[in-house]
Amino acid sequence: MPIDFAKSDPQGVLRFTVLRQWNFDGHEVVLVTLENIKTDYECKSDEVMCECDFADNRSLDAHKCPSKQRARDEVAAESRAKYGGQWKTMDLKDAILDVYGRVRKHKEYLGEYHPGTLYVHDVARILDRDLGELHPACRQLFVEEKLDFNGMILCDYESRFRFPQEIQQLFRYLVEEPLGWPNGEAGDCMLATIEAAINEHTDYKHGKQAFWEHNYPNIEPHLLIMFGTIWLETALVRLEADPKAKAEYLKWAKPSMTVKDLRQLARRFAQLGRDPKKSP
Repeated sequence: MPIDFAKSDPQGVLRFTVLRQWNFDGHEVVLVTLENIKTDYECKSDEVMCECDFADNRSLDAHKCPSKQRARDEVAAESRAKYGGQWKTMDLKDAILDVYGRVRKHKEYLGEYHPGTLYVHDVARILDRDLGELHPACRQLFVEEKLDFNGMILCDYESRFRFPQEIQQLFRYLVEEPLGWPNGEAGDCMLATIEAAINEHTDYKHGKQAFWEHNYPNIEPHLLIMFGTIWLETALVRLEADPKAKAEYLKWAKPSMTVKDLRQLARRFAQLGRDPKKSP
C-alpha cells in the first residue's frame, strides 16, 4: 500500500523527499528526508519510515516493524559489500572511525537504526562484529580523545572537564536509585550540569588537571581497592551500630549473598598473586 505522507502533516509544514524505497510482501518502506519548510533556518533529517508510521491506529511500536529492519539490514549488507574489504584491512578502532566519519560527517546511510545517529550496536551490525569486541575498542577511542559517547551513541569528542568514570557512575546511581534505577537521563543531566559549571567557572578544563593523568579517565585500580575496602568497613560499622540501617540492608540484601560475592572476589585477587609458571 503506498504511503500517504499527508496523513502525518495535515498543516503542510513538512516536505518529504524519498531517497529510496522498498516493498516487502506489499509493505512499503522508505528512506526519506523530512524538511520543515516553514522555518527560517535549515531543519531536516532522514528517517526510515513505513506504512505503520502513517496508519490511523499508529502505535509506539511502529519503529519495531520487521519490514523496516529488513530495509536496514539490506543497506548494512550493501555497505559491507562496498566497504567491507577496506574495513577488514583496518584496525578495529580505525574501522569504527571510518564508519563514524561516513555516517556523521559525510551523511551516508549505512543501515544504522536511526539515519545519522550511530549507536555502538549499529557499528557492530554494520561491521558484522560482535558487540563485545567493540566495547573495548570504543573505550580506547575515548581514552585517546577521538570519540565521545552520549549513552551508547557515538559523537564527536569535546575536550572539557569530566570526572573519572567511576565517580560518574557513582553520581548517576545516587541520583537515579531513588527514582528507580536506571532512570532515563536524570543522572547524566546532573553530571552535565556539575561538569559544565566546573569547566566554566574554574581553571579545571580537563579531568587530568584535577585528578592527575594516572587517575583519568579511570581511577587507578589500587586506589579503587583501597577506597572499596574502606567503604565496606564503614558500611559494616554502621550496620552493626544502627538498627534502622541494618533493617534497610536486610530488606534488600542477604548477608550470605554479600559473603558469597566477597569470597568470589577474594579468590580472584588470590589468583593475581600466583606465579603462572608454578602449578596451583
